[in-house]
Amino acid sequence: MKRRKALHMRIFAGIAGVAALMVSLAARDGVQERPLRHDAAAVLKLVTVRVLGPDGRPVTELKVEDFALFEDGKRKTITEFESHSLSESGLEVHPPRSPEADAAAAEGRELNRKFFFFFDMQTSDEAGKTKAKDTALKFLETQAKPGDEAAVLGYYAMSGFFIREYLTDDLDLARKAIVKAIEMPPSRASFISRPPDEIEDRHDLPREADAPPIASLSKKRLEDMGGGRSFDKVDEPGSADFVKRDFMERLMDLVEIFKTIPGQKSLILFTSRDLGKAWEHLGKMLGDAGTAVFAVNTRDWFMSMLGAKVKQTPEDHSLKLAAEASGGKYFADINAAEINVREIQELTGHFYVLGYYVNESWDGKFHRIRVEVERPESRVLVQDGYFNPKPYEKLTDFEKEIRLVDLIWSDRPVSRPLTFPVEALALGTGKTPGVCLLSRFPIDPKTGAAPGNSEIYLLLRSESGTQIVSRKWDIDLAPFAGKSACPYLFIPLRPAAYDLRMVVRDRTTGESLVGRVRFEIPDRGGAGLRLSSPLFVEDSGTAVLMGLDMSAGRKSAVAPPRFRDLYPLMPQNGGPALGAIPAASSRWLILLPFEMPPVPEGDEPPIPAVHARLVSKNDEAGIPVEISVQGHKKLEDDSEILAAEILAPNVPPGEYELEIEVEDVGSDRRAVVRRKLTIR
Repeated sequence: MKRRKALHMRIFAGIAGVAALMVSLAARDGVQERPLRHDAAAVLKLVTVRVLGPDGRPVTELKVEDFALFEDGKRKTITEFESHSLSESGLEVHPPRSPEADAAAAEGRELNRKFFFFFDMQTSDEAGKTKAKDTALKFLETQAKPGDEAAVLGYYAMSGFFIREYLTDDLDLARKAIVKAIEMPPSRASFISRPPDEIEDRHDLPREADAPPIASLSKKRLEDMGGGRSFDKVDEPGSADFVKRDFMERLMDLVEIFKTIPGQKSLILFTSRDLGKAWEHLGKMLGDAGTAVFAVNTRDWFMSMLGAKVKQTPEDHSLKLAAEASGGKYFADINAAEINVREIQELTGHFYVLGYYVNESWDGKFHRIRVEVERPESRVLVQDGYFNPKPYEKLTDFEKEIRLVDLIWSDRPVSRPLTFPVEALALGTGKTPGVCLLSRFPIDPKTGAAPGNSEIYLLLRSESGTQIVSRKWDIDLAPFAGKSACPYLFIPLRPAAYDLRMVVRDRTTGESLVGRVRFEIPDRGGAGLRLSSPLFVEDSGTAVLMGLDMSAGRKSAVAPPRFRDLYPLMPQNGGPALGAIPAASSRWLILLPFEMPPVPEGDEPPIPAVHARLVSKNDEAGIPVEISVQGHKKLEDDSEILAAEILAPNVPPGEYELEIEVEDVGSDRRAVVRRKLTIR
């Protein structure tokens, strides 16, 4: 129960005439619908296979007739065969992929290369950490190909496992994550989600209580792996007992997660940790999960009896056991970065894909896979099997958590959940500037969330990977069936770049929605003309605003502002409009909070002049649009808000930024705010 609770705590005035203005959500033009589930069917199973010769190099010239595939001891007919090899443009497939294999891959079983860069900060000195990062960056810069995905994770000396970036094909994000993989303070947190509410700069944000790490392994299981007495108990983060046992447990958790990830997986492990025979056990388990370990020793010295560091290339380190057991390779010399990355490239640059049909039923049974080749002394590396799917209510707590990892962290979750729009509204006016994290999804079992008990997970990270908020809320959506839920959270944030991820998951069925956005909070500057993010508004009466309260149960916490206090000119039956806008919509209503320079006491604040245009990537000159102020209000904190109608007929579909310029006519001061906009 403690483990489950720990993860859940981490994981994440009206205006006349306004009611006539309407804006629609693009999701209603092309509504996503959930596929039917829980039906038994014949499906194409795709299996990734690596074949190594006696020299440990990939065998590249095999044909389909060279393979024999067995499931649960019974030979299966191979109906699909592909040979994947690297070229300058990425992986090439020979022969070209069939429509059936294409469809199977599109359902979430992608067959690209996936690299997990793992930095063990606890056993690497400063020189080793720097060399490890340089090696990983060199691989991404010189060896990674289009279609490759990368993740950045590892282990801190004080706080345990961390994720800086999960699987993404945006390799620039992976590069940034590698550079920013630095030590963090101790915390009771598992690697599935970093410490809750960890804040780079001090803000008046509520803090979560620290929680114990996930304990997925028994003492007996750890001792069987060669752990011995060092695993008797988990002590405080930063202690020797903690880092020894916690490292093993988290790596075992990682093995279980790898089993759920399709494609060719490679764990590029930077460490000097000596686990003896335990590395061989872990390597075998990683290999059975279809993951090859490429272990790079980050220490190139040993301490002599005289207390001096002596240069050494540790050829016989226990890390070699993990690499060999998994079908990977051990690299003893951290200084040979050029050679090491080329070697990893060659060893991961070729694999085969075998396809065969299975009768998939929702019983959760495990099916063992074995592949043989007609080549003496060759080694075949393949994931040892797969589990049939099973209904959500029959999953274990840990299996549910693994699914949550994929939903929150992955750019392309295996389960292919429906998506919903999420926005970050920068509020740079008033006495408490911050950001309103706003989302919207339909309450409908086919196109959104089912009208029942759901969980909302929210993960907010800074550009460096530090978690600002990692929270979960339970919410009953049943009373709002047929409407659209608009959960929102207001928090103070300093100017910087951030990454927001939200998951809505039905507590009974596990059906999920995912929303993600990367955004930047601009510097609000000093006194003068300041603008907040404009809000698009619709007047359909279906939006239900739901505040996500972080102050509950905290006596000292201040209750968050209501959404209508942040945007008080919202029509009575109006709501926020998120997502893309249909091209047919030519009249939009926006609400724009702003702050003007102070005026002499007793004077009425002037209504500013407002201009707008649409800017595209290919046309910085933009498309002028007509904007007219429909309402204006002075607020108690000396900020102001206006409602404006935008007329934008005949705008072609595409990606734009709506640029709004506000001019203080009296002082000739100007300020500009931009909001991303998609027209379909």
